[in-house]
Amino acid sequence: MIRLVMEEWNLLGQVLREGHEMGMIRSRVGLTLSAVAVSVLLASGAGAATSRSAHVVAPPALRPDIVTAIGDSVMIDIAPALQRRIPNALIFSQTSQQFSSLLGPSGLLAQLRAHRQLGQVVIIALGTNGTITNPMVNEAMNRLAGARKVILATNHGPKTARYAYMINNNRSMKSATLRFKNVVIADWDKYSTPYPGWFYSDGIHMVIDGAGARAYAGLLAVAAAR
Repeated sequence: MIRLVMEEWNLLGQVLREGHEMGMIRSRVGLTLSAVAVSVLLASGAGAATSRSAHVVAPPALRPDIVTAIGDSVMIDIAPALQRRIPNALIFSQTSQQFSSLLGPSGLLAQLRAHRQLGQVVIIALGTNGTITNPMVNEAMNRLAGARKVILATNHGPKTARYAYMINNNRSMKSATLRFKNVVIADWDKYSTPYPGWFYSDGIHMVIDGAGARAYAGLLAVAAAR
């Protein structure tokens, strides 16, 4: 584009040196200046477009001073005990929250990152209310780029056909350790199975801050501290 502008100015000098009639000169000068003006505008516009396309805002860095814990109603059960065990934890728990709610440009992970509420250690305890697949875990990990450690807690529930998806969820989370070096599994299912008395009759939820809740919080705290 710069070469085009220079060529047009050289053409103008040539016309002036040749000494053509004034009308011809005016005509050529007018055309030349117009071409130069268009060329400069095009060059300017291209530069601006290049500048705009090159301007990429990096996502906020993950905070080293907090641990972010994300869960569903089971995390509500353990929240008081977890806060005691990890005083710098930011806990985001919601009834019926699913793993899928973490994903997408407007998902919870994107929102927490934008508001600088994601720590370099992240605990995810989801899956009670829906499926977790390998692609879902992959996207979550991509959105957690820069995390030092991501703790995935396995699902615990009755070993019946109704909750068979929890078995698949646990497989998906455990397989993530083969793809991501910073994934740690907190195997709540294995840890809690010998203690059915920790749970209500649904086999999933616990007394808030009860023995099971304190045990779960301790499991997560140990994983976070490793």
